[in-house]
Amino acid sequence: MLCFAFNAFAAQQIDSINNAPHYNLAIRLFPEKHRLEASGTVRLPATPTDRNSIKLLLSEMMSDLRVEVIAPNVSVGTARTEKVESGVREVHPLRPFPAGESIVLRFSYAGGEGISTVFYLGAEGSFAGGLNTAWYPYPRDGRAQGTGTLQFSAPEGFTVIATGSRRNSSAMEARGDFRFEVARPTFFGFAAGRYTVTRRGGTVPVSAYLLRPRPNINTYMDGCLRILNLLVQEFGAYPYGEFALVEVPPEQAGRAGFSGASIDGFILADSPSFDEEFNLAYYAHEIGHQWWGNLIRTPDIRGSYMLGEGMAQYGALRVIETLEGERAAETFRRTGYPGYAADQSGFGYLKQAAAGMDHRLSDLPGSPVSHLLANSKGFLAFDLLSRTVGRDRFRRTLGDFTRRYASQPVTWDEFLKAIENGAGRDLDWFYAQWFERTGAPEWQLSWQQRGRSLSGVVTQPPPFYQTVIEVQVEGDNCRQTTQTIEIRGERTEFTMPVSFLVQSVVLDARFLVLHWASEYRAEAMALAGYTKANGKRTEGKLDEAHEAFRQALEGVRMPDAYGARFMLEYGWARVFIVQKKWIEAKTHLEAALASPSRRADQLPFVYLQLARVAKQLNDTATLRRAIDGALTADANVGGCSGVASQVRALR
Repeated sequence: MLCFAFNAFAAQQIDSINNAPHYNLAIRLFPEKHRLEASGTVRLPATPTDRNSIKLLLSEMMSDLRVEVIAPNVSVGTARTEKVESGVREVHPLRPFPAGESIVLRFSYAGGEGISTVFYLGAEGSFAGGLNTAWYPYPRDGRAQGTGTLQFSAPEGFTVIATGSRRNSSAMEARGDFRFEVARPTFFGFAAGRYTVTRRGGTVPVSAYLLRPRPNINTYMDGCLRILNLLVQEFGAYPYGEFALVEVPPEQAGRAGFSGASIDGFILADSPSFDEEFNLAYYAHEIGHQWWGNLIRTPDIRGSYMLGEGMAQYGALRVIETLEGERAAETFRRTGYPGYAADQSGFGYLKQAAAGMDHRLSDLPGSPVSHLLANSKGFLAFDLLSRTVGRDRFRRTLGDFTRRYASQPVTWDEFLKAIENGAGRDLDWFYAQWFERTGAPEWQLSWQQRGRSLSGVVTQPPPFYQTVIEVQVEGDNCRQTTQTIEIRGERTEFTMPVSFLVQSVVLDARFLVLHWASEYRAEAMALAGYTKANGKRTEGKLDEAHEAFRQALEGVRMPDAYGARFMLEYGWARVFIVQKKWIEAKTHLEAALASPSRRADQLPFVYLQLARVAKQLNDTATLRRAIDGALTADANVGGCSGVASQVRALR
């Protein structure tokens, strides 16, 4: 039976490869001109019906697409192409493509001027992620992930790293020629720049491609290797031969919508990510995408955020807990890992929920809010699921899953079924309460002690949650005991023995289960206006964001204990920064700094933005003051905000 299962998995992999588009793609890079020129062939799999045309995705930045059919014989000749909608080209052969025969197209195109999602061509450093921006043509019919050969020609002094296995000799690289073989179906990506390359051998060879040398790069490579070794235990074998860190210019990366992006076999990280101390959560999350989002992909939107962002974030939590301990993991669960996306945490989710920006995790829509929900509530739901199933059983199930569905489409429902099969028991109740509805549990506790017995009652409003939580009891002389109880329905009673005078009883003191802790509700509600307005900003709805920030500021109540005015002024300034309205941005940043209460965790970023705005205005005095303020504010939060190197670069 084991042999049969192995052969079935192998057959699935072969079928996935045979049905993937196969490319021979040659790309000439002209970074100084912000341009590429490409040509090549692609073989598309046969279909059971005749086709009068096929649709290809190709970015609007690419032009002069020419297509010639070279197979099948009946359709050979120059094809007509037309743009049928933004980013979609329809290819019409001289005669219809017959059923049952694969199609081979020869094509050429050029372009690339401009910036798009994870795409930029320039002398500062170039990068392209095919999943995000279709910089090469691929089918729109769902079979978009390809295999094949990528050949790059770059100017002297440039180095190229791309999807697939390197097939480069030193002589080839000296000529500016780089070749990569792509064996697994995927979306192609690359980066090119005047890189200094450092390589490290090992079970998984690790490399770093830097735009300028860093004295701490060995620390980074060691950190990535530790992360890889741990995630192999959690998710299964590393799917690519090597792993690399690739630096990209920060301004262009920011305009392209990312600070870190994962591509098969490497991650793109902006320059500030290499200038501070190695951030374990940031790199663990991005490396986690090598499995979830790269190797494992869903064919539609349902479950895509959870199987991408949610699982990558779960991997980051497992890395933190293993390497830094339970206390660091609790901080991550509650309020986020220091220096890494504070809103990607339990409290981050509760703020979204308080602002009415919640959604079921199973079918998150395509929006920045969904990204945040998967990275806040989503990873905590997965962590609780792993505890419910059992850590070891969950690991084995994930390893089997990534092996079975490597590089082929898999649905959210198939994933849930696989976890249930691995658990060996029904999990519909768990899925229903954590994935199929919004919200989080909220508990009320009453208790009393009688002699050596403590009794208590936990109540919760509907919809009710079923879960196991810890009851932590503290008493005189720092004595403490903990017991787990299972909560079901509206009312749960419990009794436990104690040998000391009880002073406090706390439910889920370690925040193992996402819930409305009393210390978070008032703060989340006070910041709801900012959360809503900032959501408009992240979605690019700038006019709506302006109005939302204005209205929210009018509604701030005093005393402003949670720094709502501070956050609103800061958020509004960021809208003006996007619009390059520097004077208005400065006004609101100064107003944020003058607020009656300021949030220490965000203060370094306000000063950083003020420094950047002052630089644009050639305001030397404000620039100097903002840099000093940023460095002081960063030191006050333990030097982990990540802004120090960025403001120093503005001097």
